[in-house]
Amino acid sequence: MGIDSGATTAYAALDLDGNILAMESRKNWNKGDFLRRLGRWTPLVVASDTNPPLKFAKKVAATFKARLFAPPRSLTHREKCRITRDFNYGNTHERDALASAIKAYNSTAANKMRQVKRRFGTREAQERVMRGERMASLCRGVLRV
Repeated sequence: MGIDSGATTAYAALDLDGNILAMESRKNWNKGDFLRRLGRWTPLVVASDTNPPLKFAKKVAATFKARLFAPPRSLTHREKCRITRDFNYGNTHERDALASAIKAYNSTAANKMRQVKRRFGTREAQERVMRGERMASLCRGVLRV
């Protein structure tokens, strides 16, 4: 889940295969309403496009007990445009949220999710790994194939 906060707040939700589930932005979005909207997907990772991440991103991650992703350095305008060039979005806030979600997915999840899917074939295994559990511990558990 990539988020961009400010006067206009946006999110971009990706599934465990990196596909866009939803993207939305609103001006003056109430924090409670925003969190309820994100709760439809139970975020496993909350991604920011800045380093250090904004306090709001930290709070959202903590609310969902999700991992927080921040790039090694804040994404530039050019990087955000390059990352999102093949996607449609409504405004720059959605672009920034999408860029952070894609950057997080490509940096931390893409290869691992393919491995977990191939090895275990379950969404539960993917979710557990995204939450930080090691694949080796899955091998010892009930998810062995």
